[in-house]
Amino acid sequence: MGSVPDHQARVPAQWSARPLAAFDMNGGEAAFIQPTHDCETLDAGLKIALVLEGDLIVRVDEGAPARLNGASLCLFVGREPWRLDHEYAAGRSLRYVTLNLDTSLLEAEALDSGAALAAAAEDGPVSAFRSSPPSSVAAIGEQILSCPMQGAARTLYLGGKGLELTAMALDHFVGGEARAGATSLGAAELRRVVVAREMLDAAPGRAPSLSELARGAGLNVRKLTAGFRALYGMSVAEYLRERRMVEAWRSLSSGACDVTRAAEDAGYALPHFSAAFLRRFGVLPSAVRSRSSI
Repeated sequence: MGSVPDHQARVPAQWSARPLAAFDMNGGEAAFIQPTHDCETLDAGLKIALVLEGDLIVRVDEGAPARLNGASLCLFVGREPWRLDHEYAAGRSLRYVTLNLDTSLLEAEALDSGAALAAAAEDGPVSAFRSSPPSSVAAIGEQILSCPMQGAARTLYLGGKGLELTAMALDHFVGGEARAGATSLGAAELRRVVVAREMLDAAPGRAPSLSELARGAGLNVRKLTAGFRALYGMSVAEYLRERRMVEAWRSLSSGACDVTRAAEDAGYALPHFSAAFLRRFGVLPSAVRSRSSI
């Protein structure tokens, strides 16, 4: 979400600002007449997207799509230029605030601050964090969208609120989650959690049991589960379910398998797989498979 394309929207009330030299802010609301797609290319740095109301799908580079339905808070850490695609649902309203922060404000040392963010960022050039926004974060978004000031006062207000939103988003995804489980883990133990994730990534369809995974990574189950939630914001089971769904999307979109095989590989009975896939991606697996055959 940068600036939403006006030609597909009605009731556009959107704006862009650069209250500080190191970050851009966009916000407002729109309602879409028909399904709409747009994309933005971003430089290295942080992007924070706070959706207060909406139904859209986002995709980082060529990865699997993620559906944001209702209030959502997203944090993206880009270590090189990257692309973010958006697909907006017809007949739905969107209210949002986004911040793009370049590396002159947050240098590499700041991006790496906290063992949790540093370890999670080993996934690749872009790391993405997503959850429901805490009420305190949502309140800042509402304050930004309802700012009554004009001129220099508005610029100062948006700059301060932008920094406040950045601090609270980082604390939510890194500080708060990490304090809940990672503060008792050393750097070597956190690296073992990453090893456990790599074991799941290597063969998501043949994943070991939780105890086997812990032994393979050199941790006990308690430290593995606490560290996994701290680093990735979800349990081991939730991560594995997400990983299998992403693999199913890739297999179907590439034409590598049919829907029945994708369901089996993901560990679902076919009807349950279709429902879970629809919830996750906003489209039925048969539709993804059909597009790959065209």
